[in-house]
Amino acid sequence: MDYYDIAADSCNIDATIEKKLGFKKIFKISIDSKNSKIVYQNNFKLKKLIKLNKISAVICDDYKIDKKLLKLISKNKIILCIPIPNTKQRFNLSRDLYKISNLFLYSNKNKILATFITFAKSNKYLCSYIQLIEFAKFIGADDQYAKFCLSEINKILIQKINNDKNETKT
Repeated sequence: MDYYDIAADSCNIDATIEKKLGFKKIFKISIDSKNSKIVYQNNFKLKKLIKLNKISAVICDDYKIDKKLLKLISKNKIILCIPIPNTKQRFNLSRDLYKISNLFLYSNKNKILATFITFAKSNKYLCSYIQLIEFAKFIGADDQYAKFCLSEINKILIQKINNDKNETKT
């Protein structure tokens, strides 16, 4: 099975690192760019971008459950990306894990396509596919769904982003 991940554009990723971590591809994206197909949940233009069908995914980095937004995401078949929390702030980690678990269970219950990504900002925060699978299982996903996220949902997301980039170049 092939696994995929998404990291920030600031990472220095090559085929050796991808192979070492067990991924077929770690896709680098820049969220700050004007034409980014992935946006943060706290982006003030998010609802407008969803309604205009300008984005493919939403990164939920504060792990809050916004029921109206999640309903809009579900209706428009947008992928909800749940990044693993940064472990350098240990005091907030247990609270974040609790919030992630609730967000994942809510999205799963409401049939929202949710996936897990590292979205590492530097190479030292990259994780292996096994670590991502175990993280997903820790917050409530079963083994089969966790593997499905890293293989199929992340692949679909990367294909959507690549297709959109190719369309804007022509």
